[in-house]
Amino acid sequence: MKTDLNSGNSIPLDHPYSGTPWNYSGTEYVNPIPNINIVDWILVELRETSGGPSTATSGTMIARKAGFILKGGNVVATDGANMMHFDVFITQNLYIVIWHRNHLAIMSSGPLTDVGGTYSWDFTSGTGQAYGTDAQKNLGGIFGMFAGDGDANGTVETADKNTVWGSQVGMKGYYSGDFDMNSEVMNQDKNDVWVGNIGTESQAPE
Repeated sequence: MKTDLNSGNSIPLDHPYSGTPWNYSGTEYVNPIPNINIVDWILVELRETSGGPSTATSGTMIARKAGFILKGGNVVATDGANMMHFDVFITQNLYIVIWHRNHLAIMSSGPLTDVGGTYSWDFTSGTGQAYGTDAQKNLGGIFGMFAGDGDANGTVETADKNTVWGSQVGMKGYYSGDFDMNSEVMNQDKNDVWVGNIGTESQAPE
């Protein structure tokens, strides 16, 4: 992934997930951005349920934290290097949801397992790693989140182009219409990203 937002000093020092639809009240803040390999802020959500992934709805959420995603795909804490730590005690099936401000949210297709006190999940190895049917995009043998959800409503649709991208085109900086995250809202965001993803929806259980 690109680190253009980082190298261009466009990433905000506090997380961008306080508004709708995330309404996250965490106070994560850094100064400066701690790692040159950081791509952007990410929001990680833990859900615990006694059942399968379809039962891991938003009502089963037990914790959330904002952190960073690195250019290689790893999600790290706000120090820019170490794994996230959640002070929770897990007794049932644990699922993880990854949110990004202009990509479709994804949830693990299976429960995470405890290996020496560490829970991990690799979304990149196949589309089946995310809950749902074709819930991830094939990025050339590596799988990732669908981009283009500029209004963060869970669907890549016409409003993302007309209302979000259309109002921001030509701007440079940290904008939700910058679907390829190169720090500029331009035609390639619409033509190369939005067009190919239109009609896709997040399949993380609501």
